[in-house]
Amino acid sequence: MGCNVSKDVQVEEQQKAQDGQVQEEKKQADQVSTPEEEKAAMKIQASFRGFKARKEVEKMKIEDSSRKVNGHKEDSFGSDDPQLSEAATKIQASFRGHKVRKDLKAQNDSNEVANKDETE
Repeated sequence: MGCNVSKDVQVEEQQKAQDGQVQEEKKQADQVSTPEEEKAAMKIQASFRGFKARKEVEKMKIEDSSRKVNGHKEDSFGSDDPQLSEAATKIQASFRGHKVRKDLKAQNDSNEVANKDETE
């Protein structure tokens, strides 16, 4: 008979422990967060969102800098745009004319120097 009593005591202790756990879980489930906890949660969320946004901006900067070619950004305009092609052609022609005039002037200056040397 003594053996049965100890088993009964063990069963009762286990039951009490389980009941205590169940009650503790119910308390945690019923507990409503306080305004301070809500403010803290919002602050944490805002900080994390800011972190993510800064990380995204940094990623965009890296992508932007990787699109640069020879120190200039890649042409983001379509090459099939006739107005844009005409404008580019005009700019190129103007620069080529400037370069030719500059080279001719330098050549004429060197010829004048050579002619002066020959006459002396």
